[in-house]
Amino acid sequence: MRIADPETFCGPDEPARRCQPCFLDRDPPFDITMAGLPESDEFMRYVRQWLESPTGEDCPLAGKSSYGNAVALAADNSSIVASHFRTYHTPLKTQDDFINALAAANRVAADLSARTGARVYPYSLFYVFFDQYAHVGAILVQVMVLALGAIMLVTTVLLGSWQTAALVTATCAFVVFNVMGTMGFWGISLNAISLVNLVISLGIAVEFTAHVARAFLGAGGGGLPYDHPSAAKDRDERAWAALVDVGSSVSRRAASATRRLGVR
Repeated sequence: MRIADPETFCGPDEPARRCQPCFLDRDPPFDITMAGLPESDEFMRYVRQWLESPTGEDCPLAGKSSYGNAVALAADNSSIVASHFRTYHTPLKTQDDFINALAAANRVAADLSARTGARVYPYSLFYVFFDQYAHVGAILVQVMVLALGAIMLVTTVLLGSWQTAALVTATCAFVVFNVMGTMGFWGISLNAISLVNLVISLGIAVEFTAHVARAFLGAGGGGLPYDHPSAAKDRDERAWAALVDVGSSVSRRAASATRRLGVR
């Protein structure tokens, strides 16, 4: 600031003989412990000057070029409404690197929010694409639970047997588990696209499984009670009839649907 007028800051072109350090003879002195850091209106006065000071060889820490657009002040310049600051990641090469980088950024932002009480969130261009990996696991569980619950309810109503509906639901769940295992074997990661395909596989599984279950319930037989000695033979005959009547058709349709999905 100017020696003759301590309330006025020196410009970048003013000679040094007219200026003096801003915190000269300050009590308490300002040092690296931040003991004498300005507060309230005084702090805002220095912040505004810092944001207006051009960065150059004589003042490399001035904030105009680096932070001139990074700090949003209130209309009356009495407070800081929002701001951002730059950070960096180590070089990211693989998909796991990008996912872990986003997780680390979220962890740091959450820690800053807890320490300062301000809302802190990270942003980078690739965060938009990889944010799905932070939630896709929970979304998968939610979607599958709702879908299997719907299958159980609908098949119970349409088939008239909750035991058969439970078998259909369990079979569909096993199909999805097998598809997920194949994804891991082929190195296919879980993302929005593979999640949609898992839901499609569940829909295909319930279609084909329900056909066989419906044929089993409608097959001829003695209709013997469960505890009858010949009941097991009756069930075997109905299962055989269901597989003969609709098994081959279901197998052909399953193979056709697999080819349409591009799986060989």
